[in-house]
Amino acid sequence: MERPKNTGENPTEPQSPPPIADSSDADTNPQLSSGAQTKPGWKSGQGVSARLEINPSLKFLYPPRSEGEIGWLDHYRIKRVLGTGGMGIVLEAEDTHLRRLVAIKVIRPELATDLPIRQRFIREARAMAAIDHPNVISVYQVGLFDLADGSKLPMFVMPLLQGETLEARLVRQEKLLPAEVVIIGWQIADALATIHERGTIHRDIKLANIWLCAPDAQVKLLDFGLARAYNDAMNLSTAAGTMLGTPLFMSPEQIQGKTLDNRSDLFSLGTVLYTTLTGDLPFDGDDLNELMTLIVQHNPTPPRDKVRGVPAELNDLIVSLLQKDPANRPQSAREVAQQLRKMIDKWGLSLSGGQFSVKPLPTTGRVATLIGGGLSRREWILGAGGAALGLGSLGFYLWERNQRPTTIGPARPVGEPIRVGLLFSQQGTTQPLEKPVSEMVTLLFEEINANGGLLGHPIEMISRDGASNERIFAREAERLLKDDRVQVIFGCWSSSSRRTVKPIIEANQSLLIYPSRHEGMERSNHILYTGPCPNQLLMPTIDWAMKSLKKRRFALLGSDFIYSHAAHAVLTDAIEARNGSVVFNDFLPLSAFADVNRLMTQLKQLRGTFDAILNTVTGTANINLYGALHSAGFTPTTTPVIAFGLDEQAITSLDPPDIAGHYVAGNYVSTLDSPLNLDLTKRYQARWGEGRAITDSMASAYAGVQLWLAAVKRAESADPTAVRRALSTTEFDGIDGPGIRLDEDMQHVWKYFRVSEITPDRKLKIVENTGKLIAPEVYPTSRSAKEWEEFLQARYQEWGGSWANRAN
Repeated sequence: MERPKNTGENPTEPQSPPPIADSSDADTNPQLSSGAQTKPGWKSGQGVSARLEINPSLKFLYPPRSEGEIGWLDHYRIKRVLGTGGMGIVLEAEDTHLRRLVAIKVIRPELATDLPIRQRFIREARAMAAIDHPNVISVYQVGLFDLADGSKLPMFVMPLLQGETLEARLVRQEKLLPAEVVIIGWQIADALATIHERGTIHRDIKLANIWLCAPDAQVKLLDFGLARAYNDAMNLSTAAGTMLGTPLFMSPEQIQGKTLDNRSDLFSLGTVLYTTLTGDLPFDGDDLNELMTLIVQHNPTPPRDKVRGVPAELNDLIVSLLQKDPANRPQSAREVAQQLRKMIDKWGLSLSGGQFSVKPLPTTGRVATLIGGGLSRREWILGAGGAALGLGSLGFYLWERNQRPTTIGPARPVGEPIRVGLLFSQQGTTQPLEKPVSEMVTLLFEEINANGGLLGHPIEMISRDGASNERIFAREAERLLKDDRVQVIFGCWSSSSRRTVKPIIEANQSLLIYPSRHEGMERSNHILYTGPCPNQLLMPTIDWAMKSLKKRRFALLGSDFIYSHAAHAVLTDAIEARNGSVVFNDFLPLSAFADVNRLMTQLKQLRGTFDAILNTVTGTANINLYGALHSAGFTPTTTPVIAFGLDEQAITSLDPPDIAGHYVAGNYVSTLDSPLNLDLTKRYQARWGEGRAITDSMASAYAGVQLWLAAVKRAESADPTAVRRALSTTEFDGIDGPGIRLDEDMQHVWKYFRVSEITPDRKLKIVENTGKLIAPEVYPTSRSAKEWEEFLQARYQEWGGSWANRAN
């Protein structure tokens, strides 16, 4: 961008702009003259360090009682000073009642009697506390500390965050990739949308006020010291001739002292995104006067002209955010968030999963050393323009750390635990399929506990063994609900176990989150079905087999339980509706190593009458089945087998010659290269063993955990009734693809569809990937709901009041 000469002739040029007070010291700092004076600290950092009091007076603290502390306030054990500003001091403390680490911001005692400062301090705390959003820092407590001299000290208590500010990230990395910028920007915009919709304007969006949490890089918006109610901000011109904010990120109307609305925050957001994407500020004057002239009058160089490869839609959005006239910008943060979310979906990005690792800063000293050593121009922009001007914010945390990685730990979960039941088979024919799902759920809850728990409470997992038998599943579900008093159950692998447990869940007004493929034909407000319905798995498979493999005559092989029987009925209807035929339909006994000789004899007799096999056999019975098919000469070339019940861990127990070239139909494949999938795979293998693949049902279990967590947070309770009411069309990225969501009416999840070929090294190679989400249809349309219910009840009665035939 070519800088204009400052002639002073343009009537709109800010000839003598109001003095600026920064976001942390707005009410107390000496006003900074702007005129033609060089901005303090611009070249060497001099004047910046003078504004920092590294060792503030702590006489207001009660005396320390033991080593490792510097004093006490009420029941808080103060461990050290994290940061200071002109108005406040931030302390690291232990809440001895709840046994968790917190950050406490207190007003400087010498300013506690200054009414305007007290009002602003309390306004900041209340503004933060009023916003319930995952990307806005929480406030645990707002109040007054009783001091030894009888006075009262305003304070508020927040979580102690792990991670770093976006400012600190850019100091060591210069700029981020477009994908990272979009993910960060979407979270900021979504938070701003909620803030604005609550009638508040932030007025100080800048790099130092954006925190990247570790380990998942979730954004937290900090420092509401300048936040004002919308009507107040609309009526707020620069009170007493002073502009509040950080000039590098101010909007033109903020600089000119005009009335403000939500679109001022959007301009500041545009400045943040521009700087994060290009590594440069959009407006870069040599002094304060020139800087503000550029902001008010001149358009920055488009990001695409500074950085190669910036997508057009991201470039255009940032350019629109930096328009001088608020009317030419996007009109709401919600609109911006929607545009960024479309980019995320279009580019196949993950909204979480550790894109931003936490590394030590390239310095060995505290912030005073960093500043006192002399900064480059760019370091001043990102350091003094944020850290020095915003030390009242939590952005000071990272600067306070030495060479070691940031370990500002999450609050340790305390209080009564939230009890979660895990009901999977630890023995029997389906144990190899269920164990990995249990491991996935365990990993996710362990990580939640390690990051502060859920609603501040630890999650206690209670595991019981279904032993691959639906009657044992029912007994253990009863024990989980009545004896263990869990608030949700994750599990039940088979449809027979789910259907047997269903009335127990409903009678106890509880919630079951079921992760496996199923036959549909069932709906319950007490069950969240995260596996695929027939229309999300069975019917697309038939369409693929007929179109891609040119197969029209099928043999159906299953296990003697309700899923296989119902699935075969659905498959038969679908095949015949497409002018195909079912030549053979039979079921293996429910034993670990079922005798397949009878079935093989029949198949050999029918050789040549069918050209593909559809396999719904479950568990370890597949070992004998595939071996027998191979020995009988049913090869992938002549008679491919398409399995619905195999997964990537189960196929490792099969011999490569028996399975190579055959197919698996499902919704997820471990080789998907999304950042979320790759990161979760790494975490899973680190916890449970290298080389182990995530399976289809594990992906469904991941979705179930995310949906439950979102509902608990929305309900602010883990009570099953409250959680069921809070379940909604929450949309999130699954490891099987973006945009996963719940059909609220049906309690079923939208799913992707994929078919994979088994390779000689027992991996899955995707051969069909529609890339589209399929909405659930609980009752297959080939028959009425009543007809399907009659079909199911006939099997139930035939098997003596059971959902599985255990007579053979």
